[in-house]
Amino acid sequence: MPVRTDVDAVLERAIRAIAQDRGASMEELAARVGVSRATLTRLFSSREGLIDAMGRRILAHCEEVLEEARLPDAPVEDALGVLVANYDALAQLWSVVYVEADVLGVPELSAAADAVVQELTAFAVRGQSEGLFRTDMPANWLGSAMCSLAECAWQMVNEGYMGAKQAPDYLTKLLLDGARP
Repeated sequence: MPVRTDVDAVLERAIRAIAQDRGASMEELAARVGVSRATLTRLFSSREGLIDAMGRRILAHCEEVLEEARLPDAPVEDALGVLVANYDALAQLWSVVYVEADVLGVPELSAAADAVVQELTAFAVRGQSEGLFRTDMPANWLGSAMCSLAECAWQMVNEGYMGAKQAPDYLTKLLLDGARP
């Protein structure tokens, strides 16, 4: 079966590749993505352009997940269920957006990433006030922990150490049973 070379398919594979090797060149990324360097360069004229497209794709996915989760008004456990079911968005935010200088150097992308984390922190505050999350830990730590644990699960799935269907269950158990007062 031929490798899909449309922009979305290439971006999806490139996000995984850059998370594994943040310093990979365009040639190395092309090899990991399964396309020629010429194809990758046709789609993205530079490494910076590719990284920028990855950041925008990840942030758009995060926004979709946050909208679906309805963090400010959905029952906390339901909203958490949406977050962990879509853990890849939070994982990629943490694994790619927050560490790539080419993303962090774009003010609108940095602001969007910060807004996602602020929403997660506000959600953690709400979870604390409703008794679902521990109150002896700062809410910003709990919000960041969601992303960090999601990143760990995503990497383990990508490396074949965990099944994709196990990850949300493990995340939920650790976040609730490990964070419950």
